[in-house]
Amino acid sequence: LTSPHTVRGKIRPQKVAVAKPSPEHDPEVQDRVAKAEMARGAAERALADARRKLADAEARVQSAEDAAASAAAPKEAGGAGPAVADVLAARDAAVRDADMLNRVLRARNLHRALRDNYAIRKLLEPEGVRATVLGRRVEKFNGEILAPLIEKTAVPGQDRPAWPTVELQPDMTMTWGGRPWNLCSASAQWRMNAVMALGVAVASAQPVVVLDGADILPVWALHGLVSMLRSADTVSVVGLTSPGPEKLPKLAKAGLGRVYWLGGGHGFERKFAEVHG
Repeated sequence: LTSPHTVRGKIRPQKVAVAKPSPEHDPEVQDRVAKAEMARGAAERALADARRKLADAEARVQSAEDAAASAAAPKEAGGAGPAVADVLAARDAAVRDADMLNRVLRARNLHRALRDNYAIRKLLEPEGVRATVLGRRVEKFNGEILAPLIEKTAVPGQDRPAWPTVELQPDMTMTWGGRPWNLCSASAQWRMNAVMALGVAVASAQPVVVLDGADILPVWALHGLVSMLRSADTVSVVGLTSPGPEKLPKLAKAGLGRVYWLGGGHGFERKFAEVHG
């Protein structure tokens, strides 16, 4: 069976309002953010230090230029200003220092940008924050939606569910009592698809769920299916093949629902009548 929500053991992505855990409350995310904040603080302190050095160098350049202008001006009476060559040499040295500090400052800015970009990329990788958040939501979906549905498969006289646990994995595959979907029988695969389809319908508040091919189930599994469907606040339409209407489950008599028989013709001449009893 391929339900509207499943394809060969995988679930098509869709919006499911199961839980909305915030990444800000995830310990692993908080730890990564704290480390990133510490690294950013260190980089900002280094940047401030480089800016102070640059300001000092610029002040030295300005002082050297002022001294050179003073030396080139006519000397006042009795004055003995510094030699022009020494002043120019001091100015050139200050210019070189300022240029070097500018290069260091640009290099540090580039290094910080590259480091931050690398950290963000790691967080956005499939195994990063998205995987952590998805894992939390899948865990909540399994525990709060699927597990209660499985509990309702218990048949009268049993104190445990008749069906094994069905769980959705972070890679969007399903397991049946811990077994992968492709290692299960056709009947188990049908039940996994049914549980997942009903779970998605419940989580997303869908008004109806349609399941076809239920005749693949043994009688005891059909009892579990009916019990599970009745526990959900969702209208269920289940299709199955039967030798005749007299062989269909007597749901109306048990107060569990209605049974309809489709047959007796071809194309548009088919009869669609409710089976009573």
